[in-house]
Amino acid sequence: LPFAFQPRSEAERAYLVLRRELLNGEWLPNERLRPQILQQRHALGLTPIREALMRLAVDGLVQGESQRGFRARGVSPEEWHDLMSARRELERSCLTQAIERGDADWEQR
Repeated sequence: LPFAFQPRSEAERAYLVLRRELLNGEWLPNERLRPQILQQRHALGLTPIREALMRLAVDGLVQGESQRGFRARGVSPEEWHDLMSARRELERSCLTQAIERGDADWEQR
């Protein structure tokens, strides 16, 4: 793992690995996360994988399904709209500040 610290347990290692994969888009929205496949893929035990998946569910990165396991979390149309609205506002603010603070050299670049 390319982390500045070493995980203290296999469950923590599983959590960090799966979290990184989810945030990097290595799992499609709503894709099933099968513990046995994750176990083979990452050479981890089933118990640490399950603990990590439960922790990721608390974080909102996966969805638990009763008796069916876990899925990578998708984004609803409403959430997508909210995200894009926030992004537009942020980009507008950044551009406004850049224009206000920019000089002739900045503008030429």
